[in-house]
Amino acid sequence: MIVFEGENSFECKQKAVKKNTRTLALAYFPMFFLVVLFSVVMYLTKVLEIEVAATFFVLGVLMLLLGFLQLFMTARQAGKIFWKRRYEFNENKVIFINYLNGINMIKTDWDIDRIKTIKDEGLYYEIFVKRNKLICEKSLIKEGTIEEFEQRFGDKIKKRKKECQ
Repeated sequence: MIVFEGENSFECKQKAVKKNTRTLALAYFPMFFLVVLFSVVMYLTKVLEIEVAATFFVLGVLMLLLGFLQLFMTARQAGKIFWKRRYEFNENKVIFINYLNGINMIKTDWDIDRIKTIKDEGLYYEIFVKRNKLICEKSLIKEGTIEEFEQRFGDKIKKRKKECQ
């Protein structure tokens, strides 16, 4: 069995949050921009009345501003996130225990063959199980070794191409 357990370091949290916010920005900001563009085009082509077009425009701009605010707030508060977790990889299961506030916990498990990809981000592994992404910091390994982990999941591990900024 291979076990990762503990609270992620500030550096790990910061890198993971920056990567997630960058992904969110690439996914959502074009959509917000399209809402604004849609409202302007619909008004100029007289398909929508000014009140309706203005409503879409204001909503698009507000979504864009809230998105930027969320990006900055999330990156600044990375250190305040409580990320104490335990990941157990045994012969046929992945067991994930999330310690919510140090007292309460949520336990989830998946079949080991549900792991789709493992990205080696240098400081940590991003493990994609179904629609979930698990962050396993390498320094938090408690049972087994990194070599055992890489040997066991070698065909699923993809090394990072560049340093996560």
